[in-house]
Amino acid sequence: MTATAVSPVLTDAEITFVLPDPDRRYQEVTLYQELQRPRESPVATWADGEWRARLPRVDQAPKGPKRMEYAFVVTHPDGGKEFITDPGNPVVADGPFGAKSVLQFPTYQPPAWLQAEAPAGGFGHIEWSEIPLSRYRSAVTCGVWTPAGHNRDDELPLLLVHDGPEFDELSRLTHLLALAVAEGRIPPMRAALLAPVPNRRNETYSASAHYADALATRVVPHLDHHAPSPADDRPAVMGASLGALAALHAAHRHPATFGDLVLLSGSYFRMRSDHQERGFAHFNRISRFVGRVATGRATLPVRTIAISVGTVEENYVNNQIMASGLEAAGHDVRLTTFADGHTYTAWRDALDPVLLDVLADGMSARRSTL
Repeated sequence: MTATAVSPVLTDAEITFVLPDPDRRYQEVTLYQELQRPRESPVATWADGEWRARLPRVDQAPKGPKRMEYAFVVTHPDGGKEFITDPGNPVVADGPFGAKSVLQFPTYQPPAWLQAEAPAGGFGHIEWSEIPLSRYRSAVTCGVWTPAGHNRDDELPLLLVHDGPEFDELSRLTHLLALAVAEGRIPPMRAALLAPVPNRRNETYSASAHYADALATRVVPHLDHHAPSPADDRPAVMGASLGALAALHAAHRHPATFGDLVLLSGSYFRMRSDHQERGFAHFNRISRFVGRVATGRATLPVRTIAISVGTVEENYVNNQIMASGLEAAGHDVRLTTFADGHTYTAWRDALDPVLLDVLADGMSARRSTL
């Protein structure tokens, strides 16, 4: 029996990813990664019973990543393709598109709060409900998280989270919020973990006027009843990728409804630069909205807009452009970067301080005006 090769192998100059295949069952193997384009590259070479793919030591470049997620794309004799994790690497991260192997470079350190003990009262509780959206002849699932020591009748500030159940599962959002509330870093608050409309995420999160209207006229009133907030308080909204785009678009269309925004790795497609995305069904609608924001024509009465993006993301430049456009329109924009890619682990690692600072400042400001 052939022993599984250790993978990846790091030298001073490169990273070698190794996939054993002594019987040469695969016709071709490529490495799927997000550090260079195309994503399915480089093509591996086969010799001595194994496939090898090589990348330069990208972590040593300025603003290089501190970790990366990857998978092998194997082509079977019948031409079918399959994504598989690296059998030589036991570190795996779950994600919306399946599990990927993880390479943590020597400079990577996970957040300390992941190892913190539970607060005295525990991590709070989540109450689930279904919110009917007649426009879509469907309902969205929403879980309202409340910290320990508070009940559903208490009036608390609210954070609305796109892809909320998935965000909580993969980024441990309510775990962090519970710790932050218990430590006094943020005032007691709630989080509404809002799932996408079933089977229509790409449509509804793509600068859709219908979805923005449903969010403002259906979802928020439902939450006012199930998660009461102080009078005249507007919920903050957080999202990642298309969820960030949808949050910004909803705040633009319904400026009196939403408060602070936390936008992680927003999918801000632009006509002039994102030719690779033109096959996306709602590309033109997104690019029109992004154009208005990028040129400083989107005025939103929100207190703070936090934008954070990975240094190796395809979205990196577009997020900077959007931050500049919003700042030109007079908004308080906080632009930060993280040395990672477009993953839930990267967004988890950015939550402290990106999200916590916005919640602490916004909620303190609101309390001072009451």
